[in-house]
Amino acid sequence: MRERGKGQDLIERGYSDLHKRWARSRSPLRPNLEVVANIEALIAPHPGPCLLLGVTPELATMGQPLVAIDWSAAMIAQVWSGNADGRTVVQADWMDMPFASGSFATTIGDGVPNMLHWPDDYVRIIARLSEVLSPGGRIVMRCFTCPEEPDDLACLEAKLPIGFHAFKWKLAMAVAQAAGDANVAMTSVWEAFERLFPDRQRLSRATGWSLAVIAEIDDYAQSPHIKSFPTRAQILAKFPSARFVECGRYELAERCPLLVLDL
Repeated sequence: MRERGKGQDLIERGYSDLHKRWARSRSPLRPNLEVVANIEALIAPHPGPCLLLGVTPELATMGQPLVAIDWSAAMIAQVWSGNADGRTVVQADWMDMPFASGSFATTIGDGVPNMLHWPDDYVRIIARLSEVLSPGGRIVMRCFTCPEEPDDLACLEAKLPIGFHAFKWKLAMAVAQAAGDANVAMTSVWEAFERLFPDRQRLSRATGWSLAVIAEIDDYAQSPHIKSFPTRAQILAKFPSARFVECGRYELAERCPLLVLDL
C-alpha cells in the first residue's frame, strides 16, 4: 500500500483510535445493508474462497471460506470481527500478498481503491489480484468517485445541510478536483474546512450538526493519510474491462458505486 512509504510508525499512530472513529461513522463511510447485499449477490455466481482487502466487519461474514488481509496490526486488533471457522485474518501488505496463484475465487473490499495512490497503485493492486485469483475470478469493491462536474469549493456551503459523513467526502473530492489531482492529503481537507467554515457555532446552527460531530474533522488535522478520488471515467479509461454497479439509495450513493472487474 502506498502509505507505508510514509513511515509505518506514523501510519500506525494514525490508526490508533480508529475503533472510536469507526463507531462514529455512518454511510457513506461505512457499508450499509444495501451495500453488503449487493456485494454478496455479485460474488454469489463465483463460489469458492473469498479474499477481503481490509477488515471491514460488515463484509467479514460473506464468502466461505474468507481470508481478510490488512497490514496494520492496530486495524486488525481494533476492527476485525475475530477468527472463526472459515474466517481468518492475515497481517500483510496488499501489494505483497503471501498467497499462491489462484488461491481465491473472489476479492471484495470497501473503499479499498481510495486508500491507494492513483493511478500507479490501482494498476499494481489489480495486477496482484489477477495473480491470486483463479481464472474467471471476480473483484468487487465499493469505490468513492469524484463527480465528472466538480463541486465548487466556494459554493459548497450553499449545498448544505447534508449528513456530516457525506459532507466530509464531498469536501475531500472538491479539494482534490480544485487541485487537479485525484490524490489528496487529508490535512489539505482539514485546512480547506478551516478556511471555509471558521465559525463552527454558525455551521452547527445552519446544519443541525452538533459541535462534537463537527469536531470529527479534526481527525484530519495531523493525519498522515492521502486518499484518492478519481472519476468513473478515469477509472474506466485505465481499466476498460471494468464496470460500475449502482448500489443503494443512501446519501452520496451516486458517488459510491461498486467497481466490478472479471478476470
